[in-house]
Amino acid sequence: MSRKQKRNFFHLFKGGKDDKGTTPLYGAPNTNLDTYDKRNGRFKSRRKFGKDGNAFVDLDTKHTCGVGYDHAHDINVKNKIQPRSSEHRKLTRKERREVNKAKRKRKGWNNGY
Repeated sequence: MSRKQKRNFFHLFKGGKDDKGTTPLYGAPNTNLDTYDKRNGRFKSRRKFGKDGNAFVDLDTKHTCGVGYDHAHDINVKNKIQPRSSEHRKLTRKERREVNKAKRKRKGWNNGY
C-alpha cells in the first residue's frame, strides 16, 4: 500500500499551475517553469525551456540544494540516466537579473497580496 507523498512546493508555468511534484524535461518552447514553496510563497527555482521545448538550465536559489549561493545546473536532455548536471555553476549576469526578478514577483504572496 503506497501513500501519496505531500509536496511542499508547486510549479507555475505558462498555461497553469502544477502540484504533482515532478519537474518535466520538456515544455512549451521558449518558456519557464517556476517552483515556489507552498508554506511561505518564496521562489525556489526556475527551469528554462529552449526553442525546441527541451529544458536546458535550472536556476536555483541558495536554499534549494544546500549550496550557499544562487546557482545554475545545466541540463542535457539526451542523457537519459541523469539529465540534470550535479555540478553547479555561478549565475551569469543575465541569469542573476532573472532570478532576482522572479524573487520579487511573488514577495508578499503569503501576506494576502
